[in-house]
Amino acid sequence: MQALERNRGEVFAKFREIAERFQVPLWDYSDSPICQSRGNFYNSQHLNADGAEAFSADLAKRLVESGLLSPTKAGTK
Repeated sequence: MQALERNRGEVFAKFREIAERFQVPLWDYSDSPICQSRGNFYNSQHLNADGAEAFSADLAKRLVESGLLSPTKAGTK
């Protein structure tokens, strides 16, 4: 699907601008193993249950590692 987005560069430039303005991380999952596996999607844009579970676990890990979420709130130890 990414290849069909003609203004993808513009969109991500705007995302980076907003992230910098508000001093928040921007995590682009475009090239992640989760997003590269068709088995994680039920159509070209939406994760299936397995993909959503993998994405949620990775996002929670990143939030904890970045200090934006405490491990106890993320359900990790």
